[in-house]
Amino acid sequence: MPKDNWKNYLHSQGAEFCTHGETQLVSYFNSSTDNDQLPSSFITPLMHQALLNIAGPDSAKFMQGQLTCDVNAISPKLSTLGAACTPKGRIYTSFRLIQRDNNDTPHFLLRMRKDIIDSTIATLSKYIVFFKSKMTSLEGDWVGIGIKGDSCDNLLNQFFGSIPTEINQVVQNNKGILICLPGANMRYEAWLPNEQAQTLWPQLTAIASSVGTFAWILEDIRAGIAEVSKAITEAFIPQALNFQAINAISFTKGCYTGQEIVARTQYRGKAKRLMLRVRLEGAPPLSPGMDLFDAETQKNIATLVDTVTVNDQQQEALLVAFDDLTNQSDWQLSDGTNHFIGHLLELPYRIDE
Repeated sequence: MPKDNWKNYLHSQGAEFCTHGETQLVSYFNSSTDNDQLPSSFITPLMHQALLNIAGPDSAKFMQGQLTCDVNAISPKLSTLGAACTPKGRIYTSFRLIQRDNNDTPHFLLRMRKDIIDSTIATLSKYIVFFKSKMTSLEGDWVGIGIKGDSCDNLLNQFFGSIPTEINQVVQNNKGILICLPGANMRYEAWLPNEQAQTLWPQLTAIASSVGTFAWILEDIRAGIAEVSKAITEAFIPQALNFQAINAISFTKGCYTGQEIVARTQYRGKAKRLMLRVRLEGAPPLSPGMDLFDAETQKNIATLVDTVTVNDQQQEALLVAFDDLTNQSDWQLSDGTNHFIGHLLELPYRIDE
């Protein structure tokens, strides 16, 4: 199926698009709304993400030697966050790992940022040749829908047969996959073949507001969940993105590529870099991978992981700080040209977990 089939369908439903990095996202439907005025329940197309399919008799064994998460600990009813690292422990991809339950042959899906699908395949291809497994991108064939709030619960229950009730739980049938996500309110992500998505979408829009993709990225920022995009690939070790606090790293599973560096950081030292959630006031449009500086000294003190504009004056962001910025709640920042204020916000978990 053509990759733009879903985009064309959304355009027919009133979607307007914008470019974010190298990916086209839905900016809004019919009329623009600030992200600080979103309805309590909404749906949005997850156009920034896509699925990588890994299947074959040796697929679990192959991934166990490459991923930070414990592949053997998941099931068709339980997913996990995870990452894959270079030998130096730098993350080149992050994902949600899902096990399919409709195949006799082991079959997994890695949901990740769309702009690193090809590079992830290229890197993993160096290792998969030694295993009876194959990788294929499902971009364009399967699409994602983010759902926040409980207004859609009855519909989702009818469509999928039941709904997951605990974080990381999965429900799947021949129509698609539904996963329960962390957040201040109930969140689900649904992954479906293109034609099933076009069946479910109008049913959802009858009972929930459709909004742009940035609303979902903002939900992840507020949940303290970082995703590796092309702009920050191989920039950080897992602890710099607080992956130990969101159970994206197993310290008991055994060896995997980069494991020595990750374990040494956990047990013998302390990550020199730390991810924080912040509000930026008066900043120009910023993007992932940009460096931030101390406005007075022009010292490079942080790198942006992701950021979303919430209104004309404010952005909310995740950033990796090179210095200890937690000893004060406000900072004077610069992007090298413009000065603006950064304000420290709470994360929904302890960083030292």
